[in-house]
Amino acid sequence: MLQYYHVLVIISIVLWLMPPIRNYKTNFFIYFLLLAVSDPISTLLIRLHLLRPYYVHAAISFMLFLSLKKITRGSKSFNITAFFALCLLIISFFSGLVFEMGEFVKAVIAIINILIFFVILSKALLIVAQNATVNIFYFALLFYEATTIIKFIVTIFPVEEAVIQFLMTGAFQFLFAIFFTLFNENSPAMKINLKIA
Repeated sequence: MLQYYHVLVIISIVLWLMPPIRNYKTNFFIYFLLLAVSDPISTLLIRLHLLRPYYVHAAISFMLFLSLKKITRGSKSFNITAFFALCLLIISFFSGLVFEMGEFVKAVIAIINILIFFVILSKALLIVAQNATVNIFYFALLFYEATTIIKFIVTIFPVEEAVIQFLMTGAFQFLFAIFFTLFNENSPAMKINLKIA
């Protein structure tokens, strides 16, 4: 099973290097850049025996959340939610390092990704309400976030299938990497006009 994990990580690293290039100068450049560096950083820290991977993923998840500030235009509710997420992150690091509660850290990763999901959902719905346009890019991003949430939730519970489900959702996320390499939020093919002519 471990050899599948290593193959998955290598493929993931290669595929996720492309979306930041495609999304350069968009609202999601930093988001995709963070996704591109998360696997290489966590792999390096694992190999050097410096940190468990879920600590890296927790920190990256928080930074992913912060990268969405641009699409919320720094609203007060976003700032309050960011403070809440930071408190969760600090508590999870403390509980993970002192009490070895890795499952709690994984739960915090899932919670932060749920917050990311709702920020993206609110932006997608705002675009529909203001412009009478559906941007498929946002819904693909929501679907990607949903798979990330599921991936971390299944690892919290001690089930034999959890590792297999983690690997399957990781492999499924390759399709998202390809999609986000081909399209960005400004791609004309991503916009469906709901206005009746």
